[in-house]
Amino acid sequence: MSAIGLHKAPVHYSESGTLGVGLHTLGNESFEYNHVYANRTLELSSNNASIIVSWEGSKAYQLNLASNITISPQGRPTVNVISGNVSYTYRVTAWDYPYSFLALPSLISMIMGTMLVFIGYLKLRQGR
Repeated sequence: MSAIGLHKAPVHYSESGTLGVGLHTLGNESFEYNHVYANRTLELSSNNASIIVSWEGSKAYQLNLASNITISPQGRPTVNVISGNVSYTYRVTAWDYPYSFLALPSLISMIMGTMLVFIGYLKLRQGR
């Protein structure tokens, strides 16, 4: 059972659009916090825009965007568009463990099996 619980499956999330002036947090909150991440990619493009990009645990990066740029954020990105419009594509590849619910029954079975072996060994020793 515990080996089955270790099975992982890739899941993908993608979002794209155009951002106007203002503060924008990208991504889906429930997807972002319920999966183990392998890769995040943020592609930004504009003819002339001034932006600030940041994510959890990083400093803010101020960019004057005149073409395309690809960023690999370590957390859910926040884009603050100061001037202009920015087109973006945000992709996340994550790992999901669909059978992780089997971990608790597997642990209980292991503990019970260990107890039964120990009790059997004690009864074997008493019989001599």
